[in-house]
Amino acid sequence: MNEGRAVPGGSNNLTVGNSTIGSVVQILGQSGSPCPSHAGGTMRLSDEPGSTKVLFLAANPADSTFLRLDRECREIDAAVRDSPHRDAFELRRHGAVRAGDLQSLLLRHRPHILHFSGHGQRFEGLALEDAAGATATVSTEALANLFELFSDTIRCVVLNACFSRDQGLAIAESIDCVIATVHPVGDDAAVAFTRAFYRSLAYADSVRRAFDLGCAEVAAAADGEPAPVLLIRTGTDPADIVFAPR
Repeated sequence: MNEGRAVPGGSNNLTVGNSTIGSVVQILGQSGSPCPSHAGGTMRLSDEPGSTKVLFLAANPADSTFLRLDRECREIDAAVRDSPHRDAFELRRHGAVRAGDLQSLLLRHRPHILHFSGHGQRFEGLALEDAAGATATVSTEALANLFELFSDTIRCVVLNACFSRDQGLAIAESIDCVIATVHPVGDDAAVAFTRAFYRSLAYADSVRRAFDLGCAEVAAAADGEPAPVLLIRTGTDPADIVFAPR
């Protein structure tokens, strides 16, 4: 298996099987009652060009294991570019993202899909960068609070970082669909999932089908590495969320 996308240190007490079949978990809102979905029936954005904005954020701090994050972004670009609905997607990318950049980037781009590629810090949060390029942790609570403020536009969050399930669970209290990982994830598995997931979305498949195809790609191409999990808000059906015209 490739070097995982986790910052060394800390502990992980989660016990989950090593199956390469992706899991789907329903999340309750903070009050314990179902969260309302954005709309009934199939949700699809406008047919206007670039109507689905994908924001790719990457961070590989200087004091962390080197990752080929450029490969992952290239796969998203290629998957969308080679699809019949290429004009329905607009990909924006930012690397070496600092902790203080998150809010301004979300305000500037107002994405519908937010994709983070980098290192996870288990229960603590995600590893972004400080002004010197070293690790700056954004806590799970801070991430949850921030994404809640953008839940009117963000429909899906992808956390391609090791041990990011805790962050995913917190974010999924306000965001319809969050894809996260329970185990270490190597570059090959991250790239394989990303390639199949966005290719499927760009062929007008639902988030649920795209997730399943991404997990199948990991099983076939990434030497048995575990697949991610799909975390969904109560009241949301990922089979009804589509980002390209049908």
